[in-house]
Amino acid sequence: MHSTFVFGYGSLVHHQALERFLGRTLGPSDFAIARLRGYRRAWNVARDNRLATHATRWVDENDRPHDGTVTVLGIEKVEGAVTNGIVVRVDDESFEMLDRREVAYDRVDVTELVDVDGLRCEMVYTYVPDDEHRRLHDEGQSAALDAIADEYVDLVAAGFESLDMLDEYHATTRPPDSPILSLHRAATREISGY
Repeated sequence: MHSTFVFGYGSLVHHQALERFLGRTLGPSDFAIARLRGYRRAWNVARDNRLATHATRWVDENDRPHDGTVTVLGIEKVEGAVTNGIVVRVDDESFEMLDRREVAYDRVDVTELVDVDGLRCEMVYTYVPDDEHRRLHDEGQSAALDAIADEYVDLVAAGFESLDMLDEYHATTRPPDSPILSLHRAATREISGY
């Protein structure tokens, strides 16, 4: 059995959404609560919603695409910070799926920085926002074109609440600096997970 894991700190925390994305049921040896030292969760990574090449397209209640960037959660290095989340067991196929999904992030080894409740993890990776997508967030915010989708906010909150970690999530997350708008995912493309 693989003992390689990914630390999730945003939408990956939502157990049912993660199972749907991976296409498998997660048992007790596949999923555990964890904490990442030296990083703080932040609303700091965006995609330009105007580009049709992205798998995720955010639209309003009239199915009109948001005309700007849409920001989701990332992490940033902060000395002394701790970010709560989960670890999930992955194999090579799962890594390929996650790498495609997390195109705005770089996969990094955080094995020495993760504390896991009840599982032995030989290797732990997480996804850190890449420079391009952090820049897109900053530019979108500067031009007042950035937004956060309420559907994404609700999914993340539900994931943390289901693990009784919602208060810690709020306490360890830098507040958003972009407006939260009523946006949902477009049904025009086949999309897996968030």
